[in-house]
Amino acid sequence: MPINTEPGTVAVIRFLPDWRIIQEGDIRSGGKLIIDYDTGRLPNYRRQRREAVFWQVQIFVKFHPGGQLEVGSPLEPMRSGDHGPVIGYRPKPYALLV
Repeated sequence: MPINTEPGTVAVIRFLPDWRIIQEGDIRSGGKLIIDYDTGRLPNYRRQRREAVFWQVQIFVKFHPGGQLEVGSPLEPMRSGDHGPVIGYRPKPYALLV
């Protein structure tokens, strides 16, 4: 399959808090994919002790037919100080090259 070299070839997948998943644009080889995850999902699966939070959301994308695996997070940690514990997360769209 030829690599898509068209500028602006971007697809977005949005994971919404009401469990809807919306895809905007076509996912194409050589294009960009952005995963936008709303932190309102899974509110009952968050653990916290004192200020520190003990939960995270991971993204796993497996490409076919090559089997390449992309792993990342659509959340950016917020810390108490430069090296303090993670006290929360804010959304950060995760972008990858297809």
